[in-house]
Amino acid sequence: MRARLQSPGPGPAPGGRPSQHRFQLALLLGAALVLFFFTLTVRLPRHTLLLEEELEDLVVSHLHHNPHTFCHCPGEEGPGGAPRYCRLGLPPNGTAGSAAAVDGSAAGSEGGNSTAEGDSSFGADAGQQQAQQQAQQQAQQAKQGSETVAAATGEQQPAQAQQEHRLAVLVPYRDRQQHLEALLAALRPFLERQGRAHDVFVVEQADSYLFNRGLLLNAAALLLQGSAYDHFCFQDVDTIPLEKGGIQYSFPKGDAPLHLTPNWVHPKSNFEDFFGGLLIITAQQFRRINGFGTQFWGWGREDDNLRERLVMAGMWPPEYPEGIPRTASRASKKAYFYHQKHPQATELRAAEGEGGKVKYVQEDPRLPYRGAKIMSSQPEFLEDVSTGLNTTMFKVLSMQPFLNATKLSLQLYCNTSATPWCEPAAISSRQTRVRHAAAVHAVSGS
Repeated sequence: MRARLQSPGPGPAPGGRPSQHRFQLALLLGAALVLFFFTLTVRLPRHTLLLEEELEDLVVSHLHHNPHTFCHCPGEEGPGGAPRYCRLGLPPNGTAGSAAAVDGSAAGSEGGNSTAEGDSSFGADAGQQQAQQQAQQQAQQAKQGSETVAAATGEQQPAQAQQEHRLAVLVPYRDRQQHLEALLAALRPFLERQGRAHDVFVVEQADSYLFNRGLLLNAAALLLQGSAYDHFCFQDVDTIPLEKGGIQYSFPKGDAPLHLTPNWVHPKSNFEDFFGGLLIITAQQFRRINGFGTQFWGWGREDDNLRERLVMAGMWPPEYPEGIPRTASRASKKAYFYHQKHPQATELRAAEGEGGKVKYVQEDPRLPYRGAKIMSSQPEFLEDVSTGLNTTMFKVLSMQPFLNATKLSLQLYCNTSATPWCEPAAISSRQTRVRHAAAVHAVSGS
């Protein structure tokens, strides 16, 4: 009986070891699993200008605020101990701050209200700026000459033209890892098939304030000053480009940015003058309009403020994707981008409750206003041109590789005197009885 329990099936060959075949099988299965997980890991190769050694040095430099070859943090700290900006330095360029200063201050003066506090963070050197402009003009003349020769000979070199520029894809992000992983898995191969020199930066808001998309994108642009990235794509984490749609992430051809997702392209847009979603803008254009306004805490309207800035700078209308008819249907718009499902974002509203006290609430935008006003829709915010790159302050908490991208985790600065609703503690619920928010003017200290 004991022998039958030990050998229920065919016994091993005489003189053989019973566990030898099982060991070999386990070894093969283990090797297959290792190969499988290795394939998953390298399926999304990380291609970035940031080398691992440089990345480690950058993290140390930012965390300890020490001068470093790859990181230069000019100027004093702003309110709350937040550095005004600390660019990555890819490659180090001593004139980058000056170039940004001139463009940023010009944007503020065009708007007619540039703050002295913001201007103090940009120390412009006229001599360096003039030399840089001359170099840019010479490069542009050389480029135009080569294009003329190519046109005369009938030669076309689209791949070479694309390599003349380097795209920084900026993904503002918070707590949407599943969406982020799906986007990064599709975006890198999509852009590589277009032959575009690019890198992807996930710009994470790692603080407790309400989400501020425009401020995150401003911070990323400041970090990349002086680098090889000459244009940016503002990429929403929930919008994935589809190969069948063939949307080209191109360098803008003229003086206006390229809006990739107008009403007839974006799968979720439902009004004609939609300006949200994905936008490609050159670094020079972005500096010229002083970036996004920085007071848009919570969901929405920062893109409407950007449109106002573009109009004032004479950069409207934007360019649109070529070869796409402007007659859109729900079915046709699904050919260009896939929109990942997520809960409806809440809208920040202000209402005057009992005793005349203004209350800030976050509500579904599809709900009736009940006497409340949308904070981000107030003219003092939509028409604001005094805030922007010149008032963007943040602290870099970490920089690290994430899949095929570089993740920048930032702590933003909020002026709680001007925009107290940036703090979740200031958000409350409201009862059914509310009066018209006649005192909404009191919520803005700017």
